[in-house]
Amino acid sequence: MSTPLMGPPSNPWWAYIGLGLALLGIVLFRIARHRQREHKARRDDRSEVEALFVEARTAERRIANGTEGAERPEDFARKIEKLKAEIGRLEKVGWQGWTEYRVLPLRQLLVKFLKEEELKATARSVLDELDEYAKNSYFPYDRDLFNRWENRVREAEESIDAKKGAGTKDRDRDDAAEALRAVLQALYEHVADYKAKWAKGSALVEDLWGIGVLAIPVILVASLIPWLHPAESTPRLLGVLNWGLLGVVGAGTAALLSIRQSDLVEVGNTEGKRELSRATLGTALGLVAGVLAFGIVAGGLIGGPAVPDVQDPRVSQIGLSLLWGIGAGFSFERIFERVQGLAEAMSS
Repeated sequence: MSTPLMGPPSNPWWAYIGLGLALLGIVLFRIARHRQREHKARRDDRSEVEALFVEARTAERRIANGTEGAERPEDFARKIEKLKAEIGRLEKVGWQGWTEYRVLPLRQLLVKFLKEEELKATARSVLDELDEYAKNSYFPYDRDLFNRWENRVREAEESIDAKKGAGTKDRDRDDAAEALRAVLQALYEHVADYKAKWAKGSALVEDLWGIGVLAIPVILVASLIPWLHPAESTPRLLGVLNWGLLGVVGAGTAALLSIRQSDLVEVGNTEGKRELSRATLGTALGLVAGVLAFGIVAGGLIGGPAVPDVQDPRVSQIGLSLLWGIGAGFSFERIFERVQGLAEAMSS
């Protein structure tokens, strides 16, 4: 009778090691791709930036030399050279490097060439973009902050409108528009800062989600190795380590639900320190919660038909173990309160 050249591994610890390496690979892969994903999220639309190039190359004076005084903008030739230098810098970087802050100087320089009506239309367009963030619950934005920016734009527009009328010189109206130009330049910088933080937060949350979604099934399989392993000598019972891993699954699920509700701008501003600490601490506490739940059940401190028998390998008992282990990790705070109450009751 022939024997197979390679049979199933007899030691289940090889399965734990293999799944652990798979989990490590998932984490390292997401970390390695994080900066690339963040940079892609921060990149401005290529066609939009190329449209800015066209606008810069065709920029004209707001007011030509004439009887009313000096040309506007002042030092027109020097400002045109700055526009050309910015275009050359961006073209040298390449479209894949056109992030919001790299394009910001070109946007701010172009403000100096906008006439009053063009200036008001551009300011309103940028405000409309912020308004979309303020209205969309998935990309939360401080509504009070938006109202303050809107008031600043409105006040600057009113200063321009106050100069309209018969007998008002073009130069006077253009001078009145300087306040709105300053507001628009600051607004561009604010939008760039907001977009950068949102993109950083979005990439970080996406990576945490990716790690969690892929890691949870791996850890769940690892927790069931005694029951799934093909070796005949392996007892089909879930021990303390397996309950601890089930607790990690529950805590990881709770962390993902919490991260889903995070403010992406705040995550980007703080580099996700709270979300990372929440995931790390939740994993450790979930492991402890699963172990404590096993101790409570195995020690016979609670009983009933809904409590699993850790010495019973039947499917029904394995199912209850899954429920209790994952539930302990998901609500680890209650498990700790339960253990504290039992300890106080035993000591009294």
